[in-house]
Amino acid sequence: MVINTACDLQPLRSEFINVAVVQDFTPFAQIVMSKDERKAENLLRSVKKNEKDEFIYIPHCAEFPDAAIVRLDMISTISPSIYDVALGKGDRRATLTMYGYYYLQMKLTRYFARPEPAEVSRETLE
Repeated sequence: MVINTACDLQPLRSEFINVAVVQDFTPFAQIVMSKDERKAENLLRSVKKNEKDEFIYIPHCAEFPDAAIVRLDMISTISPSIYDVALGKGDRRATLTMYGYYYLQMKLTRYFARPEPAEVSRETLE
């Protein structure tokens, strides 16, 4: 999933494009279930309710009939040339609605700006 806004995707505008991994939900669930099953069921239920900050659950759609998750904990950058080649081949899978766009912004903000636990200590630099 491309994370940049549309204005950053204009030719020669940005040196890098931010992307997040989109994963089919079934293999993700199988990997999670291969561990502690009780904890896995709770995690998967929370993921499906979009209660976990690092995931965005996408219900079934044409590209992912069994649902998908966007991994905000797996954001990386790609060259704009990779993006341009993919668009040229018609590899655009879907576009967010305005509601989806603002939901993405909310999830990114919550993931990156959530409060730290009280037990985290920071030393100040002098």
